[in-house]
Amino acid sequence: MSCNLNSESHRTFDDQTNTCDCDDGYFDDGTSENCIPCHASCLTCTNSAENCTSCSTSAHRVSSGTTCICASGYYNNNGNCDACDITCKTCTGSNSNNCSTCNTNAYRTLVNSNTCACANNYFDDHVHELCQSCHSSCLTCSDENFDSCDSCDSSLNRVLQGYVCKCKDGFFENSQGVCEACSSTC
Repeated sequence: MSCNLNSESHRTFDDQTNTCDCDDGYFDDGTSENCIPCHASCLTCTNSAENCTSCSTSAHRVSSGTTCICASGYYNNNGNCDACDITCKTCTGSNSNNCSTCNTNAYRTLVNSNTCACANNYFDDHVHELCQSCHSSCLTCSDENFDSCDSCDSSLNRVLQGYVCKCKDGFFENSQGVCEACSSTC
């Protein structure tokens, strides 16, 4: 058996199976002498350009049935899989910061249906896009200042005074920073 092995055919002779196989990224349509290119998202395909049998991991693609979609953490940007914003775990749509899920290990939570903000007890450092821990007395705190509280956790018997969470009336702060009830003699 012989193959048309010119550069346009995109075929390779397999001497073990005695067949003329299409190179990766091409398929045999059964009628052409030359192999036909697969869709750009496919690493390999069969029977048609859109029938992917494997995907290019270097292009951040994974298989979904017979198509190749962007892997988790990437979104489709005009046919290319681009990385989601660092604040997102997954994203969709036309830009990297249109988050669909957030990285909970990074202390982020989904707000306004597409933004990953820092969770309660954390603030965004706006430098490295990292959520930093607020002071333990704060429920929420201001940007770039861990002990400048915006709100307090009432279950900890604290109230906001200025930007500080103080023990509410009838309580005092012990040496561990916990608000304890005053004795009846106070």
